[in-house]
Amino acid sequence: MAQLIPGNECRRVYSYLRLDRAPHKCDDGFGIGVLAPGWDPMSSGVGVQSGDAFLPTMIPGCVLWCETDTSRHLVGGVSTAVVFPAVTTGDDDMEAAGAGAWPSAVGGATSTKVGSPHSGTQCLRGTAGAAGVSEPYHANTSPAVGNWIRVTGWMRGDGLQGSINAICGGAGDVLPLGTFANTWQYFDVAGETKADRSFYLYGHGLVPNTGYFELDDLHFYSLNTSQLTDLTGLGHHLVQATAAKQQLAVVSGSGYVVRGDGLARYFAANYAGNQPRTRYLLAKTTVQASARVMLDGLAADSGALKHKAGSTTTQANAGSAFDGPAITDATWTIYRLTLNGAASSIAINGGAPTVGDAGAGNPAGLTLGAAGGGASGWSVQDSAMVADYTGAHDLATAARIERYMRRLAARLSVPVL
Repeated sequence: MAQLIPGNECRRVYSYLRLDRAPHKCDDGFGIGVLAPGWDPMSSGVGVQSGDAFLPTMIPGCVLWCETDTSRHLVGGVSTAVVFPAVTTGDDDMEAAGAGAWPSAVGGATSTKVGSPHSGTQCLRGTAGAAGVSEPYHANTSPAVGNWIRVTGWMRGDGLQGSINAICGGAGDVLPLGTFANTWQYFDVAGETKADRSFYLYGHGLVPNTGYFELDDLHFYSLNTSQLTDLTGLGHHLVQATAAKQQLAVVSGSGYVVRGDGLARYFAANYAGNQPRTRYLLAKTTVQASARVMLDGLAADSGALKHKAGSTTTQANAGSAFDGPAITDATWTIYRLTLNGAASSIAINGGAPTVGDAGAGNPAGLTLGAAGGGASGWSVQDSAMVADYTGAHDLATAARIERYMRRLAARLSVPVL
């Protein structure tokens, strides 16, 4: 179904949506409903800047669709798209006796517990020393240096002066928490731990010796990602149970993307899948001296999309390899891999496909960020979306899906050439 909307208009549509079966995806770019049978209320604002646009249509045959979350305001650290675990640090709620878990990192400044909390019976107060600086910290909140952590909580200043920030690790980025106003303010920050595994709360420009800020109800989440949820409803989730092999969720624009750093981090999903099929990937990859695999089947070279060693040239392999088009290194790119024997192809950013013989191998699942099986080919790669369809898509069908991918890239602030 299609409804033409004149250009330069913005409309809100209220309706109900029901899919005839789970594995479909709406390509409107606005997220109008769930991917499951049953009536679902739909409310979507559709903005058009120029030209004409259509309301969503359905594309059948999708057996896996994973994309990262475009909202950082998640409940309990878990979204419908990205799953990452909470980290137990001790005294996050500031209810323990004394401030032993939150010592001061600055001489002359103090950390104490006081009443009038956001919730419970007490909160943490960091009082400045003579330099007007207060820096309470909590040790070992991150699983490892180089990992990302997300921290939510409540803070308030003394109502006088100063700025209140957070630092993930001793040399991490300074993350603003709020103003010096004497009212409780919610914060939600994420950062990479760059020097040590501690989390620092940093108030500066405070009134010397008396200025303070207070914190309460903190929650820490490791951004090691254990699952990319399959949004088709078929349960073909991309998972990684081993913490050391989990890719990292890193902040990108208004949401998260997942990062493989070339160190044995990958996801895998096991499900039936034969040729022909069409696979899509929205990712930024960095060429390495050895060949790296952006995605594959469940076994090595059973449906691989690669970068050749030391080269921006792509390559497909499902038992037989052929070279595809070159990409711009370390740049967000839309990849399309069609596995169809001698009529296989690779296309970049919606351009003309390069056709070749990939062989007759059947993927039997999907591996993201490594060769199938995860034993080699670990890619230095940020990924925002991956999808797998049965059948070889024609150019018109591919264009619809790639249009959605561009919209997702825009929402995540990851521009595609």
